[in-house]
Formats: sequence, structure tokens, C-alpha cells
Amino acid sequence: MDVIPFVMSFLTFEAIQNFNIVQNFLLRIGVAAMVIFDISLLNYTIMILCAAITGDLVHDTEWTLVRHYFPGFATSPSEFWRQWHHLFQYIWVDLGFHPVKYILRKYVTGKSKNRQLANGLELVLPVMGVFLMSGLMHEYMMIGMWHIRPGHMTLFFLIQGAGTIISKALNNTVGQKIHVPPAILITLTWIFNLTTAALFVEPVLKNHGYNMVANQSLLLHSYNLLRSNGIF
Repeated sequence: MDVIPFVMSFLTFEAIQNFNIVQNFLLRIGVAAMVIFDISLLNYTIMILCAAITGDLVHDTEWTLVRHYFPGFATSPSEFWRQWHHLFQYIWVDLGFHPVKYILRKYVTGKSKNRQLANGLELVLPVMGVFLMSGLMHEYMMIGMWHIRPGHMTLFFLIQGAGTIISKALNNTVGQKIHVPPAILITLTWIFNLTTAALFVEPVLKNHGYNMVANQSLLLHSYNLLRSNGIF
């Protein structure tokens, strides 16, 4: 948890632009791990503190992350986001999924005579609505912090939404006929996530956003303390 932001604090965007394929791959793994572990650690920390203060046991009906395994072991984009979005399930369902589905049924699919097309739209567009809302939320944060041109975050989440829909469709069709070892599926999911992660991390890297996390690093504070005392 602390090693990743510590190492990244020494990087500049100019240096990152000159990275080779392997270095870029490792960088994306680092950023992805930092995001995933940060949020997961925060959830578990609050859960443990609450249990310690109240004296109550941890029940999976109250702390739903307990019964959902680590998203990094997901075998498809669909499964990855199902596990990941469990942290924010009600927000995205209420703000993205239900409104789009309601509008579709009231103004479009409910009046359509082509039920196959209507059912397809109801399967696809509400899901894309969730990812669009997520993209817009991340765009808002990027613009608010650095006043940058929007686009990267929204595009990333829309691509992930499409990947989620396609992977779910493949699992329900081809996946029922062909068995693929989970290790291969996990690897393919990581490749897809890390490939598209360039869109997600570029605004953060370009504006040295990772240093906001790095500044909280105990390793970095210790390193700077040792340097100020002439040890380094």
C-alpha cells in the first residue's frame, strides 16, 4: 500500500512519457493496485473500527464487501465491475440504471413493436447509463482539481461498459459451450483493464495527482526526514 505511492512520488510526467512498454505496463498495474487497495483498505478499516468500538461481530448483511471477493480475481469485465460496483451499488442503480430504464420503457421500448430490439436496448442502455454516470463523476473530479479538458474518464468508463456487456453476452453464449481455465480469463480481464487504463490514469499522471496520495506515504515522510538529517 505504501510502497506504490512512495515509488511514484519520484516520477515526473515527462519521465513517464519516455517509458517503454514494460515500464508503462508496470506503472498501470501500480496505479490500478493503488486505487483498488486504497478503497478496499478504507472499507475494511472502517469495518474493523466499527466492530471494535461497538463490540458487535462483523455480519455480511451489514458489511457487504465481506461476501464479495477481491475484484482483481474476476474472470471477466462483467464480473470485475459486479464485484467493484458492489461498493457503490445503490448510487449507480439509482442515478444511472433505473432512470435510463424508466425513460426507455416510457418513451421508446414500451411503444416499440420490435420486442427483440426493445429487450436488447433495455439490457444495454441502462448498463451504459451506469458507466456514463461513473465517467461523468470522475470527469467532474478531474476538472475540479486541475481544470483539464474532459473526455478521458468518460471514454474509459464507456469502453468498460461495452466490455461488461460483451463479456456477459459471451459468457451466456460461448461460455456455456466452451470451458476456459479461470487463470486465462483472469489474465485476459487484467489485460483489458490495464490496456484501457491509459485513459483513466493519464489525467492523474499528467497533473501529478498521484503525489496527493504520495504525500500521505509514511515511507516518503520517513525518507524525507532521513534526508533532512543528512543520512541520505
